[in-house]
Amino acid sequence: MNGYLSFEEEHMRFKYLAALTISAFTPFSAIAAGNIPIDFHGYLRSGTGAADEGGKQACFQLQGAASKYRLGNECETWLEIELGAEVAKIDRTSFAVHTMLSYNAPQNTGTESNVDALQQAWGEAKNLGDGALATASAWAGKRYYKRQGPHLNDYRYLSNEGQGGGIENISIGPGKVSYAYIRQVDPANALMSQTNHDFRYEGLPTNPNGNIDVAVIFGR
Repeated sequence: MNGYLSFEEEHMRFKYLAALTISAFTPFSAIAAGNIPIDFHGYLRSGTGAADEGGKQACFQLQGAASKYRLGNECETWLEIELGAEVAKIDRTSFAVHTMLSYNAPQNTGTESNVDALQQAWGEAKNLGDGALATASAWAGKRYYKRQGPHLNDYRYLSNEGQGGGIENISIGPGKVSYAYIRQVDPANALMSQTNHDFRYEGLPTNPNGNIDVAVIFGR
């Protein structure tokens, strides 16, 4: 017996995760009137290639580099499925849930082991009140939080992700203020962790049709 799952086992595991994600919306059906519309977003990339001396497609990346350029230089199939829904509304305040599944196949054969994961699972309450809170949201869960970076090489120069919660989009002055508390654990050592306090001020006007965002993150 080896430590790898067969293609059928991996496929069933991914289907189970997808079904579990969708079923998370079911308990809220009694709260919202009628059927709950599901928001769907996704991302998929896949390609094929060969080496002129035989073997599988070769991708180029400098040794020790955290990222590489794209457009034909990605030797895997990657799929992301995002599902979200507004599950309830009380006066102006609405409640929503968001999830994201990812699926990664290294493209060696058609029956290879695959990697799937629940990347995001979080809930939020939007439009919390009047005045500065009219556009504010409170959230909690596992989230990619306000990530920034060029898509060209899949690099995030601002990436604060993990388990946590916060409040965002409070209208103060010309922009919006957000705060998030996010905790991350080292996957190689569960005894090591980091807590991030993330402060943002977004939408500060600088010139016609231009604005700037300010981010300050304290981690320990």
